Amino acid sequence: MKKETFKYSKTPYAELHLHLGGAILPRILWHKFQLDHKSDNDSVTLPIGPYQSFNEFQAFFDSPKNNLEEYLEMHKLVEPIQTYKRLDYFINRLMRGAFEFENLSYMEIRHCPYGRTDKNKSQNQRIDQMREIVLEIDRAMKYYSNVNEENYYPIIMKQIICLHSQYHDDVNEALLSLAKEFFTAGIVCGLDIAGGEQPYKDNMKQIIRWYREAKDFGLNTTAHIFETEHTPIGMLDLIPYLDRIGHGIQLPLKYENEMKILNKEKICLEICPTTYFKYNTFTGYEDPRLHRIFKVCDDRNVDIVIGTDNSGMHGVRLQSEFENLLIHEVISYDKLDQYRHNAFKHAFGLSKLQKKMYTKDPMINIDLPNYSLQIKI
Repeated sequence: MKKETFKYSKTPYAELHLHLGGAILPRILWHKFQLDHKSDNDSVTLPIGPYQSFNEFQAFFDSPKNNLEEYLEMHKLVEPIQTYKRLDYFINRLMRGAFEFENLSYMEIRHCPYGRTDKNKSQNQRIDQMREIVLEIDRAMKYYSNVNEENYYPIIMKQIICLHSQYHDDVNEALLSLAKEFFTAGIVCGLDIAGGEQPYKDNMKQIIRWYREAKDFGLNTTAHIFETEHTPIGMLDLIPYLDRIGHGIQLPLKYENEMKILNKEKICLEICPTTYFKYNTFTGYEDPRLHRIFKVCDDRNVDIVIGTDNSGMHGVRLQSEFENLLIHEVISYDKLDQYRHNAFKHAFGLSKLQKKMYTKDPMINIDLPNYSLQIKI
């Protein structure tokens, strides 16, 4: 077995809240689509959705959205582009950017494989195709982190499978079964639910049942809840079945009793500031509500993990999130390491020993499948 040593000049980071659909720069999405659909005269024969040019495509991502539902339309556009045959390309570009420009050592990518299956197939056929999507992402992750390959990126990457609030129950049942199967295989590290909060109200009991089953099985769990004021109050009953909460920004603002539960059960919040500016939940880093979230969590001893959510769509990398929070005095410099360490502490795909080494030891030695990664902190 070949051993290599990598030393970092900066402290490493971990990204826990990143959607595959939002992780890729719009330029890379457009470029890949062009490569696949150029005609003999070099014109793009098929548009992406209604967009005939890249400038139109980019403008769609840059334009402000009025609410979360409008914001999520971006994923509906991107997911069909990330088909099985294109996943290798996108995973390569994602890992290259994460290693070269973000100094990431660990990353969890969340996605719903159903959205990347062939829409021309029946529901049952698409459910069968979900397995291929998960396996292809896993293959690409392992290939591009392999020290024996010419272009490799020493990052530990894991998948989180997303249930979807707008999918039929049969699809979500299949997604849960897939997550359980691949969790046992070491390919998937956790379960999430996304797709918008308003549909939760019609299916709360079923969602809670799915999560109870996931926790009984041993799956790590997170969920997009209380991102906006539209999460049904009944979703508070989901909290006991969670290890982390995706966003959850309304909890420190409005729900004192639930903050006590988060403290007792060591449930952290995954906070992605730029997202809340994109659909007008907050006005910007100066918004006092954003400052209050960090203060309340600090006072209640509830961990915050800082993420990007959709770094490619936003054009904001993880270090920029930290830097902007520092510049606008949302967090203080003496708390910087604490927030960075929180990500390793709450990572679903790291062992207890690995977490300890990332957050405590002056020198990290991480044994990966094909090499040993040594990082100086």
